[in-house]
Amino acid sequence: MRVPVFATLCLLAMPARAEEPAPAKLDRSHPDYVRCETITAIGNRAKRERVCKTNAEWKRLAENARGNARDVQERGTTLSNPGN
Repeated sequence: MRVPVFATLCLLAMPARAEEPAPAKLDRSHPDYVRCETITAIGNRAKRERVCKTNAEWKRLAENARGNARDVQERGTTLSNPGN
């Protein structure tokens, strides 16, 4: 009989935890929504990495990549046509 009484006393002595509210569900188009993508390493079909970023971070990466591609294209055109 001592074990059930001891267990009951232990449960009563524990502090009550406040329930934490569940995080709000974000719409998939929200800038803070976290989206994960599996990226394959260049030149290696077997090596894959799962990368998780917010929509805002993915957008910024895409804009930087487009800007870099535009810069390379403009420099290539300038180098191939020195008269312009």
